[in-house]
Amino acid sequence: MRWILPIILLALLSVAQAYVLVYANGFDYRQNYGKDVYVEAGTPEQIVSTWQDWGFEDVVLSNKIDTAADGIIILGCTDLDEEDMKKLDEYVKNGGRVVLDLYCPGRLDDFVYQYGIIRSDKPYQGTILQTLKLPYVEVKGYPVDKPIVMRETPVNSKYVGMTYVGPAFTATSEVFSDVFLTPTGQSVAFIGRIGSGTVYVTGCLLCSNQLLMANILDWVGDGKIDFPAFEVDRRIYPPIKKVGEPFYDEIRITVPPEEAQSLEITVAYPYNEEGFCKLTPVQQREQQGNTVIFKFEYYPEDKMNCQLAPVMVSINWISPKGKILREFTVPGEYIQVITTGYFVPPSKLPYAVAAIIVIVASFSIVLWTYRERKKVKEMRLRLEALEESLKDLQKKFMTRQITEDVYKRLTEKYLAEMEELKTKLKMLEKEKK
Repeated sequence: MRWILPIILLALLSVAQAYVLVYANGFDYRQNYGKDVYVEAGTPEQIVSTWQDWGFEDVVLSNKIDTAADGIIILGCTDLDEEDMKKLDEYVKNGGRVVLDLYCPGRLDDFVYQYGIIRSDKPYQGTILQTLKLPYVEVKGYPVDKPIVMRETPVNSKYVGMTYVGPAFTATSEVFSDVFLTPTGQSVAFIGRIGSGTVYVTGCLLCSNQLLMANILDWVGDGKIDFPAFEVDRRIYPPIKKVGEPFYDEIRITVPPEEAQSLEITVAYPYNEEGFCKLTPVQQREQQGNTVIFKFEYYPEDKMNCQLAPVMVSINWISPKGKILREFTVPGEYIQVITTGYFVPPSKLPYAVAAIIVIVASFSIVLWTYRERKKVKEMRLRLEALEESLKDLQKKFMTRQITEDVYKRLTEKYLAEMEELKTKLKMLEKEKK
């Protein structure tokens, strides 16, 4: 009975106005990818209701593919039948925009396989766990927050990202391009052209942060991001922070001049949460032309080494279609507050400067060493990932999942990259000696 009203609305909408179809027949995020990670998803109704609250009132639930839709989102772990798959294939080739969630293995794997995307035997496993909470989902997974930014696609900002739980993939053709790579170089999301249509594919759609998910909803309807462009800058000054002296944390959000009056901007700053600097700021807000500045002033009473909290930015756009919301997180910043020992008279200033230079030089050496070690660690992780990919590739070739040409091409590519990594590692080892 719960599908009767959506289906009636679907029939009316297909005649009356544009809409985005959200396919959810049999939806259930049932796949388990490990004891330390999880995705707890709400009902399809909760998902669509939240998206509508963000301003996307044209999203409609359905248990059938309707090729009259302006865009189609296939939720993960749904029950697609052969008829739906044929309609989906026809829809894409004829110019449709589609978002595919490959969280569970199934028919969608077969669909993308013919265009060169292969699911890995092992899920992606990072090193740092974080939690994502949205009204319709809670995720504990690994941060993937360095997108390959592409304008006029859902991945159009450095603030889009994922808290990822799920499979990694390999692309064996030029049809799809990577849009999200893990720190170890594995692919977890793609965008590509099929026929005259466009497809966005990911292994965990509900792992998308709010900005990425909103961009996906924006893009799938008409093929572009309608929300005004914005730039964000976080500045913490002065460089040296001292006990008993103020320092400042500024968040600057710049929007197009013509949209300055139609955008409502607010921030949420969880400065008192566990794990961040225990400092209570005095907050100020000002506007300079088309830039909104949120300034947080601190008076530290003790020396400390800690991280200022991430800041949640909310932007409401009063658009011709109504109010549309974008939210995203500006990462936290590490700070150090020092004590001033005593006043340095002018006669002793050269000695003090010399001491500071020594300290800075020592810190620079430590920082350089840390960065070099981090670089070596990342290169070794990538080398291990390539070795696993070679094994996976050989297995797929032996079981005839890929052709000999694809096998040879990818093998040469992986071996060349491995050789390059090994050479770089040897050079770094020689530099240490």
